[in-house]
Amino acid sequence: MPCSLIIFISNNLNNFPGNYWTTVTHELFHLYEYGYAQFKNSWYLESLANWSERALKKDPEDPKQTIALPQNKVKLDSQILRNPYNQLWHRLFILNQDDRLIFSPDIMQRKYINGSDVFKDNQWRGINFVSKFLEDLKHSSSTISKQKNWPEYQWASDIKKDTQWDPIILSIIQKQLKKTPYKNMPEASFLRTIKLNDLYLGEK
Repeated sequence: MPCSLIIFISNNLNNFPGNYWTTVTHELFHLYEYGYAQFKNSWYLESLANWSERALKKDPEDPKQTIALPQNKVKLDSQILRNPYNQLWHRLFILNQDDRLIFSPDIMQRKYINGSDVFKDNQWRGINFVSKFLEDLKHSSSTISKQKNWPEYQWASDIKKDTQWDPIILSIIQKQLKKTPYKNMPEASFLRTIKLNDLYLGEK
């Protein structure tokens, strides 16, 4: 069954771009997320849309500007699973700066109507990781739909946000962490190896 996603963007925003200049990027990326998978767990949904804003913003250069990856379940829960705007993606991609898209000089010359630069940085980190993550997320969402005989793009709203999907989403992240260069990073060891079937048992 075909699926369409619609976004309405006003061209009458006071003082544009002002504080709106990454809002369209953020909301547009949500549509991509909705199109790929039915999961709406906010810890992944909002943080990844926040990452998408980095297409326009300048990425931090110093790892000290981001929060280190969690090293136990308590930190995983507080820093990521209960934090919609967590720094998981920012941290992962500052640890691997080879995964990036370099914008062309033509793109970098784009301006807003007030003359300010659209792009504040000539690179966007993490695109290969995110692309593969979304494809794997799509596969998992589609598989669950078939197993449960649910409409592929019309899960119930409360089901979309259920924490039962957290282990599935994390397992897809783990899949990428088991590849170079993350598989050799001590900081990524906990997320890479944690057993996901007992996330909420309170174990450290």
